[in-house]
Amino acid sequence: GVTPASKTDHIGLFEYANNGMLLLNNVDKLFLEAQEKLLHYLLTGTYGRLGETDSARTGNVRVVACTSTENDNTLAELSRSFPIRISMGPLESRTVGERIRLILQFFWRESRTLKRPITLESEILSFLTHYVCPGNIGQLMNDIKFSCSLAHYDSLTSSNSVIDVSVKHLSP
Repeated sequence: GVTPASKTDHIGLFEYANNGMLLLNNVDKLFLEAQEKLLHYLLTGTYGRLGETDSARTGNVRVVACTSTENDNTLAELSRSFPIRISMGPLESRTVGERIRLILQFFWRESRTLKRPITLESEILSFLTHYVCPGNIGQLMNDIKFSCSLAHYDSLTSSNSVIDVSVKHLSP
């Protein structure tokens, strides 16, 4: 008979990323146990498979971790373990020109994804340039995707070849 694979037979993220890079987005949302394992790897360069208690595997993984949380005490020790930290200010600290470039880039991406031209009401650009965005750049991008989705649906029902994004497509 065939013996079923044990938990320790499964390759984890560090083995997949060995001799490469591992990007951990929203590292602040990892379970505390996962944060502890990450900290252990950063400090010792070793890790273990799930269920392994008697062996330590050595890895060569460059870890890039992202978080949108500032000054979280639970992340303080983990944060100190990274040799390089880059802090990007909130969207509100960006110049109007930077915000307009980001907004237009996100609409351009949506146009490429949907394979159709997109036009904007001038109020859209004005609103997105000045509104306070609690989720920072990620939320801005998602708000634009959402508005493009609604406008895309409207364009399909009206047989319009251009996606016209208007104020009614913005989420409240």
